[in-house]
Amino acid sequence: MNLAIIIGVSQYDNGNTLIACDNDIKIMKNISDKLNKFDDICYISNSPKAYEAKQLITEFVNKHQDQVIEEFVFYFSGHGARYNDDFFYIFKDFIEEKKETTKSLLHFFCFCLFYLLDYFLLYILLFGGDSLF
Repeated sequence: MNLAIIIGVSQYDNGNTLIACDNDIKIMKNISDKLNKFDDICYISNSPKAYEAKQLITEFVNKHQDQVIEEFVFYFSGHGARYNDDFFYIFKDFIEEKKETTKSLLHFFCFCLFYLLDYFLLYILLFGGDSLF
């Protein structure tokens, strides 16, 4: 089974708007659909808050937890931030003082991947604007 998660965040409560991110994920979805390579795609758009993305990813992982995954693509278009050695995917509701909320989403996402995938080919594509901070 081949799976993908495509996330786009263009609007931010406390950061610069990235207009191109909406187009990025539309293009990625169109390419993914035309390739007809993926059995299922979790498409997360409309600038989700961190808890909304976590809920959708949880549902996606639960749906496929008993299946053999051959390839997995993760695509994120939006702001990112680096603090010391940590990298954060920035969602709509990001607040620097509460950055652990987003970090916990990233750790949660990684946990879900390792839970879901025994042996897999993983592509991680990250696009978007410059770092928010």
